[in-house]
Amino acid sequence: MDAPKTVTAQWTTQYWLTVISTYGDPQGENWYTSGDTATFSITSPVTSGDVEYEFTGWSGDSTESSKSATIVMSGPSTVEAEWQEVSFLEKSWWIFPIIIIIIIVAILALWMMKRKKPEEEELPPPEEMEIPPEEEEV
Repeated sequence: MDAPKTVTAQWTTQYWLTVISTYGDPQGENWYTSGDTATFSITSPVTSGDVEYEFTGWSGDSTESSKSATIVMSGPSTVEAEWQEVSFLEKSWWIFPIIIIIIIVAILALWMMKRKKPEEEELPPPEEMEIPPEEEEV
């Protein structure tokens, strides 16, 4: 220092947003200035092994139900993504109408085949017909 200096400090309060999720790729965890609106999000659905999970909402300092939400930072905050396992029926519901249609078509085809009258046997013209000889009475 070669002469007296004046230094003025400017302070900004910041708070940490923690974004927790068992599945998916949570976004938005960071430092935010007090009063700012922080945006956080999650991708959904996600698959873990053979199981699919669907996002159901946020818990903690936010109770939003959308995958992307906001919170006004007035202190350190934590949000956690809630998940629900997607059942086979929920993700494969479209298979059942197809199976039902196939069964109905098969039943109708069998019914039509059974209902179809057998064709009458054609007799040969009379000149080609053999007439058995009459037996004599004894």
